[in-house]
Amino acid sequence: MEAQIVTIAFGDRRKQLVSFLLRLREITRLPVCIISDCGDNTHIGDQYGVTFEFVDTKWKGHNRYGYRNSNWWRFKILQEIDADFVIYMDNDIHLLNLAWIQGLQIAKLFGMCMPLSPRVFVHSDAIRGVDAQVRRQDLSIPFAPVCNPGFFFASVKDERTQLFVKHFLATYDAKPGRGPLGVWLAAESCGYHPHVLPHQWLVCDANAQVCANYPYDEVQPIAAHWSGRTVKKHLGNQDK
Repeated sequence: MEAQIVTIAFGDRRKQLVSFLLRLREITRLPVCIISDCGDNTHIGDQYGVTFEFVDTKWKGHNRYGYRNSNWWRFKILQEIDADFVIYMDNDIHLLNLAWIQGLQIAKLFGMCMPLSPRVFVHSDAIRGVDAQVRRQDLSIPFAPVCNPGFFFASVKDERTQLFVKHFLATYDAKPGRGPLGVWLAAESCGYHPHVLPHQWLVCDANAQVCANYPYDEVQPIAAHWSGRTVKKHLGNQDK
């Protein structure tokens, strides 16, 4: 079962990438592919044993250029990469629990899996999210779950994965904007939704306190967006 980690770095992200890779290499030696538009990042490739995939970008000049291209390419790469499984991670993510690798087994069962967003419902992401491509009142199922594609697992050759990717790219080209809303619109279009993982699979500032103080000791965070100050405050003792 060949798996590869993918992350994205548009623009000069050397500082963030070094921090990400230092932490990652303490945990896993899986190959890492960095999707980038900037040659300034490449000097870290040999040091950390990573490869770079340079891509053409879209939405040039837009103030959400980096976010939109990141949303698009994290799924587009699933049509091109030579791997059985992909683990996509934003480059501010820290893995906190060895159970993270079980995401591959879940993806093997369901095609793809990704964590529930702290906003929980698609209508909440449409209301609160920057660059929302659909209004709350235009959502056909406003209380459907909204996922965070900042950390996901995909069985690349699974027909469900490729169906979802095809529809994500088509719907996102037609209505670019937020990644979480893009996931829902693609799922609504093709009839397949990635398996929804609990909040603990990717803790964010909005749910850090809840996840850190969950009443059941065996329910522990698996990964977190480490750029968040509230995440560091409540989960700092777990980043060892």
